[in-house]
Amino acid sequence: PEEEFFKWSEFGFTHIWLMGVWKTGPRAREHALESFRQHWTSDPTLAGFSEADVVASPFAIHSYEVPEEFGGDEALAIFRKRLHRHGLKLLLDFVPNHVGLDHPWLIEQPALFVRGPNSFSGTFRVENTLDHIAHGKDPFFSPWADTAQLDYRNRATQRKIISLLQTIADRCDGVRCDMAMLLLHDVFAKTWAEFPTEKSVELASPENEFWAEAIQTIKAAHPEFTFMAEVYWDLEPRLQALGFDFTYNKRVYDHLLRDEYPELQERLREENIGFLARSAHFLENHDEARAARLFSFEEHLPAALLTLALPGMRLIHQGQLDGLQIHQRIQLARRPAEVFETNIGNFYERLLRALTASSVGKGAPNILRSVETRSSVVAVVWNADGCVDVAIVNLSAEPVHARFEWNYPYMHPASALFETAPGLAQSISWTDTLFHVDLAPFAAHLLRFWQT
Repeated sequence: PEEEFFKWSEFGFTHIWLMGVWKTGPRAREHALESFRQHWTSDPTLAGFSEADVVASPFAIHSYEVPEEFGGDEALAIFRKRLHRHGLKLLLDFVPNHVGLDHPWLIEQPALFVRGPNSFSGTFRVENTLDHIAHGKDPFFSPWADTAQLDYRNRATQRKIISLLQTIADRCDGVRCDMAMLLLHDVFAKTWAEFPTEKSVELASPENEFWAEAIQTIKAAHPEFTFMAEVYWDLEPRLQALGFDFTYNKRVYDHLLRDEYPELQERLREENIGFLARSAHFLENHDEARAARLFSFEEHLPAALLTLALPGMRLIHQGQLDGLQIHQRIQLARRPAEVFETNIGNFYERLLRALTASSVGKGAPNILRSVETRSSVVAVVWNADGCVDVAIVNLSAEPVHARFEWNYPYMHPASALFETAPGLAQSISWTDTLFHVDLAPFAAHLLRFWQT
């Protein structure tokens, strides 16, 4: 509905990331059905559950085309135009590591895949051929049995994927690249060392990383195109160096989830601000349990403000703004009915409006250095147009007197753009180059200082 576009724009969103818009196939769906039959005879969260509710994983792709039940590629083009009219851009999934079991390349071009003449654990036989092709995998987990692993040691595979990516880039404004670190040359070589390449294959050069070429190629035709990488294992800086605009920063999420507040403060304080500015921060996504279930309401408020005030991309999952609590498996076609959490909904509406009116994301960012080395307080500064906006949170259940190094000219006492409790401005003081503030438990404030 048109009012959704208005709401997204009003709340300050810049991109809408649609998951699951690409075609999947019957073999991938059958794998999902078999998994449900083995582990879940029903779904307790989904009223009237039946096998008709089960679909293939959106990461087991048959082809990068929009299914007819969604209106086909034409419907996607119309949706994108509507987004553009509201100043929004379209982000779609790109799954480079593997394809689904139904992909036509398995029959037409089996040499593009990791394969061998014999059956090994984690492989499958391609119908009417002698090929045994590996399922895609993260080396620390079991293979994804509904997928087939592409071979990035093969130069032909790299060319094919870049050509495919060019067709995707013509239809959207950016891609979220699934498990992007698996394609790094050294990671890939180690993961698939037991599957040697064939002698006839033209090998890709170890010095020329796939992502550097792919990103450069796409941006030559689409300079404003956005690349976001799902990445772990502290490999984020490498992918940023190869050209990714944004990379997941799950370390921030993990610290919040484990109540590791001093460790979080130290990480943010020592992190390069340029790295943070190219990081994607989140409190919830489709791989994680719902934030409203993991965090109490009191914990949720400062964690949300911090996540949304950090430099970089701020990622919000559908349902997060409504306080939904049920984590949905991606192989289900519909969501369970839930009652919206009014308190969380009201909180997010006030916060998003305040952030939109603030300098957050617009000025020069800085993480204030705390005098206390182990503290539950984090302060993020955005400096623009003669004012300094400070997002300051106390992540703990204890009141805190916080002291930060303050490198800005003396400011007028703060006015509150957003606050969880009134009266914070009265507790603020300066001593030489230090900024002092008393914070209540789970405090979350967005303050504005005017330069004198």
